[in-house]
Amino acid sequence: MQNGVTFRAKTSYIEYHFNTTSAFLGAIFKLEFSSTSCKGDLIHVTSRDTDNFFKISLAEEDKINFYYKHGDGEFNLRVSLSHNKTFCDGQRHNIEVKRYGKMITYSADGGEEMQATDKNVKIAIFSKPDKITLGGSNNKFDGCVFSALVLFHWKTDLTKNISVNIIERFLKRDPRVHSTAVFPAACPNSNSPTKGDYEIRGKL
Repeated sequence: MQNGVTFRAKTSYIEYHFNTTSAFLGAIFKLEFSSTSCKGDLIHVTSRDTDNFFKISLAEEDKINFYYKHGDGEFNLRVSLSHNKTFCDGQRHNIEVKRYGKMITYSADGGEEMQATDKNVKIAIFSKPDKITLGGSNNKFDGCVFSALVLFHWKTDLTKNISVNIIERFLKRDPRVHSTAVFPAACPNSNSPTKGDYEIRGKL
């Protein structure tokens, strides 16, 4: 979405609720956002029948954290920008994180795709995604979200895959989407980074 959706109030959020759900080995997150605040949860996915979750958060000026919890523990991948670049400069930034089994690939702002392997994972399947939340609950995000896509998938059975473009569904008034204090087409003008302008660093 060109003009984005603003999250400015303490109560701002958008939630998508799954009517039916299943278990998935893979998850892909694609986000485009802008903010001048270096904290807050961008997206949070919870499970219907376990305490599993995925979460992508702004943590510091040059870091985004990708948290997740499966049956055998919690894990955290930090994605950083080099050359004194920051995610909270008011400009548009994008991040893509792909997790399939023990393998994680990630990139930001059109930079090189990096890989990491989480060797501690024993239970790789995410059980029954229940709700996708943009904007945080306790750790509020203050800024704009231009796009937010989540794909849960199996490489072996494409018929089970579920793709949710939560901003698009919000604008189309999908009955599975609930929201409070968010405003479309109210974001200030901001520029997208030039492809390849950033060097990405990551650490598990």
